[in-house]
Amino acid sequence: MEFEELKKVWDSQNNQQLYAFDEHALERLVDSKKKKAIQIANISELFLITVNSIACIIYIFVIASLSKRNIFMYVTTTWMFGCVLYLLINRLRRIRANKNFEQSVKGNLQHAVSLATYQVHLSQAMRWNILPIALLTLLMVWDAQKPFIIIVLLAAAFIIAYFISGWEHNIHKERRQKLKALQQKLESEI
Repeated sequence: MEFEELKKVWDSQNNQQLYAFDEHALERLVDSKKKKAIQIANISELFLITVNSIACIIYIFVIASLSKRNIFMYVTTTWMFGCVLYLLINRLRRIRANKNFEQSVKGNLQHAVSLATYQVHLSQAMRWNILPIALLTLLMVWDAQKPFIIIVLLAAAFIIAYFISGWEHNIHKERRQKLKALQQKLESEI
């Protein structure tokens, strides 16, 4: 007998399909993926907000304590403050958007995909943010006439940070792809 014929016989004898989803296991899996996505978004946002806020406060104290100030200090501080505002606004939007998803397996999976997409965009934005901060910091140090070795070490640190942020960004992209693949598989099966 062919597989389809066996399936028809099985279905007719048992009044159930040959393959069945364990709905509770699927629900738990999707719910855990959604919770993990929420946790990663929260940690990333709070970490970035904290780091940029601390850096901004440090720059303000440095500016206030120095007798010789340069324009790059003010621009860097303003840029970092702008980053904090950007992160806070996006966090509030994300939290408000959490209410737009229905409480079902499909809704939770859509929510997880949405959060993963948000995290990909956030990591990309913060990766590109390294470039202006690096440029402003290097210009600030150069204008303060610090030794050249400090400029080289700072440049190396920013280059390393840029590559590490690319690695992190790829992790977020991979997680989003896995969630999208799960979503497509479930939509094609159901």
